[in-house]
Amino acid sequence: MSELEKVIYKIYQKYGGLYVGLIRQNLAFPRPFSYGLNGDAYSKGRKKQYSGSAPKSKPGDPLYDSIQYLITKTSNTFNLEILANDYAKYVDKGRRPGKGIPVAVARQIAQSTYGTEAASYAINKNIKKFGIQPTNFLTSAEITFKNQYEQRMENEIQDVIGDFLGNFINENIE
Repeated sequence: MSELEKVIYKIYQKYGGLYVGLIRQNLAFPRPFSYGLNGDAYSKGRKKQYSGSAPKSKPGDPLYDSIQYLITKTSNTFNLEILANDYAKYVDKGRRPGKGIPVAVARQIAQSTYGTEAASYAINKNIKKFGIQPTNFLTSAEITFKNQYEQRMENEIQDVIGDFLGNFINENIE
């Protein structure tokens, strides 16, 4: 990797860390839990003892810890990807009643929530019956990142490239 690419890579690392921080910050707020997509699960037979809110995510929680970034380099570009557990999209976007989630995803949720996969059938059945309310923790972080940081990142990269080209021209003209 050239010196210029190393500097650009560091910029991507900086903003990748900021993006992951935004997502994790959104996970740190308690979120609705067990109410179903329309918030009516308890009027349709679910026992009130199971109502409440999901605990705040924190370091050590599987979903929280799964949020990472990956920088890939092709021949002429860098790409920033956000990685998360498979079930993150269902926590973010929710799920309509009538359709469960993939068994592997239900197992991930059961393992991370209860420490065992034994509850995966009940979780999937519940989701199929009541749905899941969206939390938008990924979506809101994406919007915030685009509004507050994306242009700054592009400007930093342009400045670095401009400085590099200016130095290159100065060194080669003399």
